Amino acid sequence: MERMGASFTDCMLYLLAALAVWILLRCARSLLGRRTVPEPLAALELSGKERRELLAQECLIGRSSSSDAVLDNPSVRRTHALLRRENGGTWVLRDLSGGETFVGNRKVEGEALLKNGDRIRFGSVSARLNTSVRAGKSGDKPRRTARGSATLLLLTLFEFCLLLQHIRAALPEHRPGILTAFAALAAAGWGLYFYARRNGAGSFEPETAALLLTAVGFSVAASSRPEAMLRHTALFLAGAAAYLLLGRWLREEERAMKLRAAAGGLALALLGITLLTGESVWGAKNWLSLAGNTLQPSEFAKIAYVCAGTVGLEGMLYTKQVLPFTVYSAAVVGTLALMGDFGTALVFFAAYLVIAAIRTGSAALISLSAASAGGAAALVLRLRPYVAARFLSLGRAWQDPLGAGYQQVRAMSALASGGLFGRGAGRGWLSGVVAADTDLVFGLVCEELGLITGVCCLMCLLLLAVYARRNIGTGRSGGYAVAAAGAVTMFMVQAGLNVFGSMDMIPFTGVTFPFVSRGGSSLIACWGLLAVVKAADVLRPENTGKPAAAANKAAKTSAPKKTAEKKPASAAGKTGSAKKKNFGSKTAEKTQEKKTPAAKTKTAAVKKPVQKPAGTKGAQR
Repeated sequence: MERMGASFTDCMLYLLAALAVWILLRCARSLLGRRTVPEPLAALELSGKERRELLAQECLIGRSSSSDAVLDNPSVRRTHALLRRENGGTWVLRDLSGGETFVGNRKVEGEALLKNGDRIRFGSVSARLNTSVRAGKSGDKPRRTARGSATLLLLTLFEFCLLLQHIRAALPEHRPGILTAFAALAAAGWGLYFYARRNGAGSFEPETAALLLTAVGFSVAASSRPEAMLRHTALFLAGAAAYLLLGRWLREEERAMKLRAAAGGLALALLGITLLTGESVWGAKNWLSLAGNTLQPSEFAKIAYVCAGTVGLEGMLYTKQVLPFTVYSAAVVGTLALMGDFGTALVFFAAYLVIAAIRTGSAALISLSAASAGGAAALVLRLRPYVAARFLSLGRAWQDPLGAGYQQVRAMSALASGGLFGRGAGRGWLSGVVAADTDLVFGLVCEELGLITGVCCLMCLLLLAVYARRNIGTGRSGGYAVAAAGAVTMFMVQAGLNVFGSMDMIPFTGVTFPFVSRGGSSLIACWGLLAVVKAADVLRPENTGKPAAAANKAAKTSAPKKTAEKKPASAAGKTGSAKKKNFGSKTAEKTQEKKTPAAKTKTAAVKKPVQKPAGTKGAQR
């Protein structure tokens, strides 16, 4: 019987490693292997059949190759104009050329509201704005809805294999809780998948990677605290709910941008309250106790911080003043340093560097910020001797295995004992060491599930980073792309500190591994940050939960009725044929005026003082 049990465990371990690799490869292939062009929001139709599609909410028009719509003509400036789509679908034109942009015969001074069919002149290049454009004329593929049921089925099998191993290893009184937890995890995964399909999401690969990490986290919780599995399940469901609510709220970009200052104030307030009233655990004052439960406000502050650092393309062109955000970031990082949570402070600082680099493109600012942080770190080493002791013990864990290197030595031993396929879920000895399920979780995963599964966990986070990087260049919103970059930076830096710190390659900071480490605050915050990453997805439908195909069908069926109602019957056929022959004809213009008597008011230029843009170095996406 013992031999049969050992054979069963070995088979499960081989199957788990194979499934983890298979799921990761399918996600990577689906996400990176197929090039899907987003459906255009509008188009600039030039002479003949040539046109420039507008794929983002904010589009640069100019001669530069980095522009969203390139007009290769000597009369066009390198950065000539900016087209911005408002939340209700209205397009706004801002002149960046100093008076060489016209709507009809009117010079644009500041900004001008546009409507479908307006003639715009950039230098000597004339174009017509078409807001009812559909994908297909330029070889674009239509927006695809989320697919991945086969991959999710593999993930469900992975969770089932973990469940079988834990049922065999757990005490009888813990088995019902473990069974309920894994069943809830599988049900929640399928619920998220069908929700994504119903709302026309462009991809489900990021959620699949996060669910794989969460399944490994459930295995960690079942090994270290099997009696608390129901609580861990409730915290995961809270995180999934936060993901859905935040993702739905972020659909309204204009509203989200207006609340950036409030988000920044919330992050600073959470850290300030923790500094004043928090409890100190292992030298860091970063815990609050509420109704007998403890939470870590610095985890929730991560979501608010990346939202506060967002800025649109227009903000990059005109303000480019990152000084207020730099001062704010210094206050956040300084508060974390006063709390003694230097690992989290380093995570926030890394996110600041990435956000500042995207917003400004200034190497001087980044170098100055890094030098300032180095000076602050040197001051901390002088004022906090225990921090200096960690640096002095770096690489010497085996010289003091019962003292300064106690945790690192055991984490490295557990990793080596697990080998490629592990010892079996729930059969490791590292779970009895302090902080094994949080700060040393990579060693615990490798011991029980094997090095292959541990590396797959790292690759899942790398896949999220590549996904966010792709959206920076092709996303609808520049602001959400900045926030997504900050979020995945936090994921990657946090995982690096956790893994390399426990392996004695860098100073041990005691931060958690995203989605895997046991802890409610960290798990909920990770799913919230995933919603920020998904908000930059180019394939998301905007401002509505309808799939793109349904929206297109509704637009096609409603457009003719609107024209027939407002156009006089006697001129309907004549005007329609004139429009087909020449979009800029006088007949079309007269018909357009009859359709909308208030057109002159809408297209009148709104005069605003124009600040000369300092350049587009930080705005090139």
